[in-house]
Amino acid sequence: MSLNNDWYDNIITENGILNIPYEQISNERKRIGFGRYGIVYKTTCNWIEGDVAVKEVYVRSENYRECIENFINEVKIHNRARNKRIIQLYGISRNREKKLYYIVIEYANDGTLCDYINKKDLKERIRLATQISEGLSYLHNKLNISHRDLHMRNILVKDGNIKISDFGMSKGLDDKNKSFGLLPTFKSWKLSAFALDKVSDIYSLGVILLKLSNCRRTLFPKEQTRKREKTTMTSILKELQFKPLEPVYLSTIKRNHHIDIQF
Repeated sequence: MSLNNDWYDNIITENGILNIPYEQISNERKRIGFGRYGIVYKTTCNWIEGDVAVKEVYVRSENYRECIENFINEVKIHNRARNKRIIQLYGISRNREKKLYYIVIEYANDGTLCDYINKKDLKERIRLATQISEGLSYLHNKLNISHRDLHMRNILVKDGNIKISDFGMSKGLDDKNKSFGLLPTFKSWKLSAFALDKVSDIYSLGVILLKLSNCRRTLFPKEQTRKREKTTMTSILKELQFKPLEPVYLSTIKRNHHIDIQF
């Protein structure tokens, strides 16, 4: 991707994206998340009714191209998405003096899926799992892209319904430049290299479904949470022990017919 000084104006005119003057975004902001490229705040905008979320991206000279390409990629995908399972884009903004760029999106008032599933019953978790699958199917089959970073904290919940977010790493399914990442394999309890594409999305979906069915954080037991930053992923996975799942009855009438899920 070729970049020039007009890249911000170009993305607006070429994609029909709303340019929101920075002054229209409130300075009263609550930090609700962060990622590799920026911080996410809850705030308000004079042009938009109700709360919004803004992803603030600081463009540093040492990784200028990477930050800009990530910003453009995420904005374009958000702009193409027209599905209730995907976080919707309102527009973009920038603060030229501080070299800050903003993606203004809808605010998910129920937070991340990771936090939302606490104390939810099986019926509700199945409903959420169905909605996640709907959103991923839309990305693969309608937008022809792979998310490539799908996990519980990139899946948000608004008014009790799923909203998939964070498309900075996403790519087209026909992209020939393959990227590789590390994903845990259940059988060996080790990390293995996977091409980050449609297949890895399905794998990630499986991990999410396992977490939903277990109603707990599968990959990081509570006793490991505080230590995980100082401990390698491999050593954590070696100590993992999954909680056996109780039989899932498909019918309340025929209790003698059940599915016994084991790993």
